[in-house]
Amino acid sequence: MTTIPSSDLPVVYVIDRFDHTKSQYEFLTEQLQLQMHFATSFAEFAMPDNSRNLCCIVIDIDTECHERQLREFVLEHQSAGIPVILTTSDEQSQRAIDGLRYGAVALIPRPFPAFVLEDVLKFSMEQYKLRVAFRDQYEELQGNLEKLTVRQRQVLDDAAAGFPNKAIARKLEVSERTIEGERSEIMTAFDVETFSAVIFKFGAFRTLSCLRQLQKQEYQFRKRINTSTFSDDKSDHQMGRPDSSQALAFPVGVVRDDANRETFNS
Repeated sequence: MTTIPSSDLPVVYVIDRFDHTKSQYEFLTEQLQLQMHFATSFAEFAMPDNSRNLCCIVIDIDTECHERQLREFVLEHQSAGIPVILTTSDEQSQRAIDGLRYGAVALIPRPFPAFVLEDVLKFSMEQYKLRVAFRDQYEELQGNLEKLTVRQRQVLDDAAAGFPNKAIARKLEVSERTIEGERSEIMTAFDVETFSAVIFKFGAFRTLSCLRQLQKQEYQFRKRINTSTFSDDKSDHQMGRPDSSQALAFPVGVVRDDANRETFNS
């Protein structure tokens, strides 16, 4: 197995009111080559320095916290694409149902076999890899664009819109040779050999930018919906909550298992 520097390992943050479960989490995360940060309460929670490597967060929702705190915590991290996994001793509780409604990807009843959490962590690792690839590609393209001058960006925008060099030169009141020179500089900035490759990458950047914007809008929408419906004394029907039969949402491959296996006990 290839050893990865600890600073580069994906990070799992665990909030669990039982301190004795820390060693169990440590064993599992080491097996999966993950770095773990552990807290026994929301008050202890502090984002690690390498939060860019944050893979997922596991929360024992029986830990003492205000309902609003749980809601905002889940919404904030889900909006950043960070999976939030809930564990609880009472899967039928209103807090468990609300946690899923706020956007948690899984709810695991306690006690649970270690392999159940392992499957969910593997699911989160796959999501993490996609998120990192998305982020790295976006930042690389953004860096390429930042190298361009104002006129080069105008040339790129017009070329991407389908305007030929002659039309762009007329619009910018320069010669076609100047436009050709700017295109060459743009290719250098993007580290490609053809201008069609620049156009492809620029299109990818626009797509990624739209996805990021949609992600932000989804977060704001979720926040407005959950804020408008949040009230401790409202009924399930009034709040539009799912009933208990709809409360469990496991990633593919995660199943209940009552076999005699090592479990994370409360």
